[in-house]
Amino acid sequence: MIAMLCVRSKQVWVGLVVLVLLLIPVGPLPLAGYIRGFTGDLSVVSFLLLISLYFFPARQSVPWWMVFSFILFGAFFYAYALGVGMTDPYAWGYDSLPMILSVAAVASSFWLIKFYRAAIVLSAAIIAWTIGLHESTNLWDYVIDPYLFISLLGFVIWEKTRQP
Repeated sequence: MIAMLCVRSKQVWVGLVVLVLLLIPVGPLPLAGYIRGFTGDLSVVSFLLLISLYFFPARQSVPWWMVFSFILFGAFFYAYALGVGMTDPYAWGYDSLPMILSVAAVASSFWLIKFYRAAIVLSAAIIAWTIGLHESTNLWDYVIDPYLFISLLGFVIWEKTRQP
């Protein structure tokens, strides 16, 4: 119990130091402004996953097939959104009923396979998009962001390189 509290207090201190560093002005903007200008805002899914994992650590591991499917999806999405092909999946997020139904179907399937946290987070993203909680009007900005994609990719690389 004491060891867990020490780890939590170290995490809080690291978080505070990073916060202070991000607020240091570099030219006309703080460092965080440049990062936000490059990557955009944190998606609702990323924000809620971070908050939920901090306060309620995962009790079950996420299957590898699910992690890899998210990485493949992110690679497809970002490659095509940045102009690799003629299709622009980012445009699908603007008031698209098939897009809303697809995200709702994924959330429902998570609920059925008992990944309640993922189902609730995706459902919250749809609700947040519906009420316009984010400054964007694109559903993709509520569901996925570069931070989520890069962290999943980093997680897989970390896990695969540390195993003998």
